Amino acid sequence: MFFFFSVTTLLLLSPAKCWLSDKCLVYEDKVMEGWYGDCPRRILTASCLDVTDLKLDLAVIPLQINTLCLKAARGLEIHSNALSRFMVLEELHIRGCPEVVHARAFMGLPNLWLLSLQSEKCCSSSIPSNAFGHALRELYLDYYNVSAIAIDAFNALSGLRALEIFGCASEFPEISCRIAKVSTSLISLKLEAEEIVILRNRSCGFLDDALLALARLETERVNISTLKSDTELNGFSEFEHIPLQSLDSLCETSDPVKSLQMFYLSYADHLKITRRCFFCLKSLSTLILPKNGISVIEDFAFEGLEKLQVLNMQSNKLMITANHSIPPLSLESLEQLDLKNNGISYIDDFAFKQLKSLKILNLEHNNISEIKTFTFSGLDRLESLMLDYNVLKHIEASSFTKLASLQNFSIGCLMQASTKTSKVQINLGFIFGTFPSNLTHLYISSCSRPMNIVIGSNSAPRPGLTLQVYGKEVSLEECERPFFQSVVGLNIMTQQFLCGSQFPGKYFKYLDNISFQPQVMSSFVDLVDLNTLLHLKKIYFQNTDFSVQPHLKTMFHNLTKLEHLQFYECRIPSLNEDVTRDLKSLKIFTLIGAYEFSLLENFPRPLVNLQLLFLSNVVLRCSCDNAWFNEWAELQKQIQVAMIMTYEKTGYACKDANGLHSFKRFAQANCFVDMEFVLFASTSLGIFFFMLMILLHNLAGDYLLAFIYIARGWVEEAMRGNTRGCYQFDAFVSYCGKDESWVVDDLLPNLDKRGPPFLRLCLHSRDFQLGLDIVENITDSLYKSRRTLCLVSHHYLRSKWCLLEMSLATHRLLAEQRDILILVFLEKIPARHLSAHHRLARLVKTRTYIDWPKDLPKQAIFWDRLWAKLPKHGLRLRLRL
Repeated sequence: MFFFFSVTTLLLLSPAKCWLSDKCLVYEDKVMEGWYGDCPRRILTASCLDVTDLKLDLAVIPLQINTLCLKAARGLEIHSNALSRFMVLEELHIRGCPEVVHARAFMGLPNLWLLSLQSEKCCSSSIPSNAFGHALRELYLDYYNVSAIAIDAFNALSGLRALEIFGCASEFPEISCRIAKVSTSLISLKLEAEEIVILRNRSCGFLDDALLALARLETERVNISTLKSDTELNGFSEFEHIPLQSLDSLCETSDPVKSLQMFYLSYADHLKITRRCFFCLKSLSTLILPKNGISVIEDFAFEGLEKLQVLNMQSNKLMITANHSIPPLSLESLEQLDLKNNGISYIDDFAFKQLKSLKILNLEHNNISEIKTFTFSGLDRLESLMLDYNVLKHIEASSFTKLASLQNFSIGCLMQASTKTSKVQINLGFIFGTFPSNLTHLYISSCSRPMNIVIGSNSAPRPGLTLQVYGKEVSLEECERPFFQSVVGLNIMTQQFLCGSQFPGKYFKYLDNISFQPQVMSSFVDLVDLNTLLHLKKIYFQNTDFSVQPHLKTMFHNLTKLEHLQFYECRIPSLNEDVTRDLKSLKIFTLIGAYEFSLLENFPRPLVNLQLLFLSNVVLRCSCDNAWFNEWAELQKQIQVAMIMTYEKTGYACKDANGLHSFKRFAQANCFVDMEFVLFASTSLGIFFFMLMILLHNLAGDYLLAFIYIARGWVEEAMRGNTRGCYQFDAFVSYCGKDESWVVDDLLPNLDKRGPPFLRLCLHSRDFQLGLDIVENITDSLYKSRRTLCLVSHHYLRSKWCLLEMSLATHRLLAEQRDILILVFLEKIPARHLSAHHRLARLVKTRTYIDWPKDLPKQAIFWDRLWAKLPKHGLRLRLRL
């Protein structure tokens, strides 16, 4: 009754529309439309695998589910009222054989109207009395041993309308007794088994009442297959199916058989359809005779079947040839004729002309090699003609011209080419003349051969046509014809699909859906023209190699109406925002079986209307580019993210040069850091540097600042490319403010005003820029001067600014390795006082300095020596103060 995915782990990560469980998948019907799986969908559906404990395994399922599908694991017990918490549950499907079913197991479900118990092998678990709820209307038991069902198990089901039992034993004991109490409400009963079984009737006081009730079934539908009985069937008056192994005495049986509406017979080897063998079945509307080895149908075999509408004779051995054609069927009311898989190789002209009402003709899987102009003449009402999987080598002109009502047409395998590798050609205008206006489905196949399709007509069916092509390679001609504008659905089952040398997408202007389904991995030509199909709503790719597509990033641009995009077993290098840029209407994105690809973080950003992202068996590339996905999926509020993965039950896999790995483990090991450690380390480092900065500021704040300005000076000088002839001052005078009287009274008159040539001296009291930082003024003046003249005194040694100027000048001296520092001692300073100033003490020991003499005669010599030491070249004009 339903399909379970063959996986052991289902992960669903969306708190808004689904619930997380290792065994259960819960989904809403509106977002799962078109999703694979046949668990019947209601408003809210849950599918669960490997259920061992109903209470524990279903604990996360919301109480408001409408449909529940379970796969029972070994040892499952269904206790009394086990599912009673699901008060609105309407359908329950259990696959597998529960070990124990207790009394009242399915009680407490007031809205449960359908229960299906389906075992994969013969289930002999007993079903006790009163196991089923009173509200059941449909009950299906598949592959259950009927003898293990309590004889009164169905007695409480007073409203049961349909009962189907597929037995797995050789007997159906007391079947009438078991269903007697529900016989008054049943309108459909189906009893089936793999082999012929025997109905055994023992004493049952209410048997006669049961049989009479079954004889009055409202829709006259009873299906009893592969059963044998001499007693229990006598009371039935109407059958939908009746099992027989021979037709010889069919019309000699009792009257109930003569009122049959449906007759089904299969696996009767070498069955013969003799003259007038059905003449007594006046009410027969459906005759199904598959797999009976029928090789001969005698003339007038179906005489008397004036109400027959459906005749199914597929998988027999009619072997109709030119010398042994189809006999006149004389079935003017027949609407459906199925001759599939019969070895038919030849059909006469006008072979079906008597079938005036025929709507569906199935000739698939035969050996028909030729279609003539009048083969299907007279079938004016024919709507579906299926000719695929034949060996068609020749089709005459206008063979299908008169099929004006045709809606569904399939033809193949076209084989008129001389070799298997040469190209098959079909001209649609040649065989149709004018296309049927109501044509809605056209299937053309060359099987494994290349094929060329010529449109050949300016006519076109009404818009709404689905075109399906199957072959190794398919090319189209006359792509500008109106025919292409009628196509709204395109199914490409080929390794290459071309018009000329390009993909013909742009000619299908009104295409609504398209699918690529090659049987092997295929490298199509550039599919970028998909972005011209502005009406597309669904795209399906299978076995398509996107790694060779040069314009993958723009392939889906402009597709603003696209709602479904599916990839199955495709080769995709990566998916990112460039691919999904215009997919504003996309609702469902499905990716199944993709290997070694990257799903980049910006991929879902444009998908504003996405409702379902479904991933199954994907193998990512082992890259941190993909590490975002887990966290993103967990945080989603609007998108249902469903992942079905099988890699060691740890989620999806990734691949690198060393093989497959769990991507979750890879990401944890390589893409994420321990946030607690990061916070601890960053906090510790922050505190350390904060304390270090405080310590440096207190101990050497000025020197640190000086160092910064020295570095800045070096950089600026390097950028200027300074030379000796490009200084603003000849000397920077470093002195203490308390010695300024000596500077004004003695230094300036003897140096600044002496000349020519005149010297340009830089004094902080005169040349520093107003408003500028002191240290910056010192640094700028120092590097704009050729020499630094330090006037050392006791006051000088006590001034931090003077010592800073000395330090800066010393650093410059060391950096430039030039004689740029001149020391002048204005007074005698003991060596013990200089030792506290290690830089000055070192300079005194290594460089020549000059003392200011107190004697007037010696002062003149002092000024001459100092004048001679200071450079006077490079400055031509003396600037005014």
